[in-house]
Amino acid sequence: MTQPSAARFPAPPPQQGKKGSGTATILFYPVDRMANYLKSSRDAIAAQLSKLPGVKAVRVNFRRNVVAVDANASADLDPLLGVSTICDIKVRAKEAGGNTCTGRVFRVDRTLSAEDILSGIESKVPVLACSRSRNDVILRFAGTHPPEEIYLFKLRRPVRARQPRPLQCLQCGVIGHATAACTAKPRCLRCGRDHHQSQCDSPRPRTYSWQTEPDTLGSDHLPIVITPSTEPPPPKVVYRVVRWSQFRELSAKPSSTENFFLHVAQCAASATIRCVVPSGTPVPDIKLLNLRAARRKAQRRARRTGKPEHRTICKRLDALCLRHAKRLRQRSWINVCKALDQLRSQARGWRILSRMLCPRAPRYPVLSIAVDRGITSEALAELLADHLIAPAVNHNQATSFINGSILLVVGRFPPELCALCNEPFAPHELDAVLARKRKLRSAPGPDRITYQMLANLDSPERRRLLEAYNHVFSTGVVPEEWRTATIVPILKRGKPPKHLNSYRPISLTSVAGKTMEEMALRRLQWLAETCNSLAPEQRGFRRSRSTADCISEIAAFLEEARFKKEAAYLVLLDVKSAFDSLSDSSILEALVFLGVNGRLFAYLKAFLSDRSSRVRAGDALSSPRPVTA
Repeated sequence: MTQPSAARFPAPPPQQGKKGSGTATILFYPVDRMANYLKSSRDAIAAQLSKLPGVKAVRVNFRRNVVAVDANASADLDPLLGVSTICDIKVRAKEAGGNTCTGRVFRVDRTLSAEDILSGIESKVPVLACSRSRNDVILRFAGTHPPEEIYLFKLRRPVRARQPRPLQCLQCGVIGHATAACTAKPRCLRCGRDHHQSQCDSPRPRTYSWQTEPDTLGSDHLPIVITPSTEPPPPKVVYRVVRWSQFRELSAKPSSTENFFLHVAQCAASATIRCVVPSGTPVPDIKLLNLRAARRKAQRRARRTGKPEHRTICKRLDALCLRHAKRLRQRSWINVCKALDQLRSQARGWRILSRMLCPRAPRYPVLSIAVDRGITSEALAELLADHLIAPAVNHNQATSFINGSILLVVGRFPPELCALCNEPFAPHELDAVLARKRKLRSAPGPDRITYQMLANLDSPERRRLLEAYNHVFSTGVVPEEWRTATIVPILKRGKPPKHLNSYRPISLTSVAGKTMEEMALRRLQWLAETCNSLAPEQRGFRRSRSTADCISEIAAFLEEARFKKEAAYLVLLDVKSAFDSLSDSSILEALVFLGVNGRLFAYLKAFLSDRSSRVRAGDALSSPRPVTA
């Protein structure tokens, strides 16, 4: 067998002085990366450096383009470190690292900084330095060999010795010598032919990265996912799933604050888990997440022990996961089919069709205005606030007229109706509001409370919730969070995203406040229906009536006129900004003549006063703007 040529293999690195041997090593590298020592000889280099005091040996490595000088450690090394030229070649001097080594710890949480990691390391070998390399941590230890393991925050973590990347020539591609010291013909590193890489017309090779999945999906092997490292990772969506059983347990405990609504939000935040799934995946099911976690735990246990009973448990959990996932897919498909079969509401069907035909819209199309105008998102939020929120108008009307009218109007209504305005809310009123079917993914208000949180409260906590509502009702003091709205601009269908007029405002208010508003609204509707205060022609905002009734009456009227051969005229009147231009005093005056008084009137008056709105553009919020008074 022929022996390989020594020229094809890298030369050994310069030997460093061992600790305790009394020898220090100084390395000299050319300042210019393309300069090399081949223009001079070993004798000339040694003749220049041997004249310095303390020099014991001079070693020249042309392949690695480095010169090493061994000197007495007790001698003054400043003359050696001060050398700037060797044989007319500008160099930089560096003392070789002595008794140190490097190790790598894989997959450390990215949120931890190098300082935090260094403070939480317990090692038998002293740790000198720590640095981050994406998901890994590079540690420098004292000594020639890194330890096999360390304890990071009391957690055992294996340490792998860091293997330095071999020296490769960028001109010919051979490993073992520097580019500046190469004497071979240039070779393309992409295709291997004899031309420069800039002149290569072959496609760039694709590099791939791989990682093992933590979930084996019932297999006895670890699944390996191979992805091209040159392509961006697939988009992912972050979902937050609330464990409602844990939420009910936390809400039943004594709260650390007197504000019950803040206690509900804190319990929901503590019971929420964060899930990262690929984009387009529906919200994860909490039962499936629990089954998958139990399956991973059983797999690790079966792999560690190798007992048959543990493998049986793992297979049973895997079968449960598959059955539940299949059941979820079937349920999701049935819900889609039911939504498409609805004759009166086909919004979801058209939405699915538009998603299939139209390209995917950006998450925040309103930010295109900021890009088009060259402004920040904060300035865009202020611009949208000026455009969407009407300026506050001060209607100078005396409130003494309203206060005096209450005394005159109260006598016109039965005492039972007047007493209803002062009675606290009953449990059945709260249960009726919370029992309504609502969207599961309804957006919360500034206090981060959703309808699901209130609906998942047990009976004792619902009584505490009702007591909190009755406290607001009796005192007439509405929390500031209930009087603050966050306006989100939504792009109109088919409109250009760069125009301000292409967006309609959607107001997000507190869910806790809206729940109490609905309880008060039910009382107002009952009062208005009982006293016949509403015109029979009014169709909007009334129970069991809709705008379709108006259309049917108009159609019947036109058909009757056509049958009688008479002329019929239809006049449509649209009042611009009808709700925005209505003053609070006129609303309160109308409530007085409806017979509203006492605590209910005080709550509605506090609800309408000192309201403000803020516009959200992406992650930026505008300054609060007062609502029309």
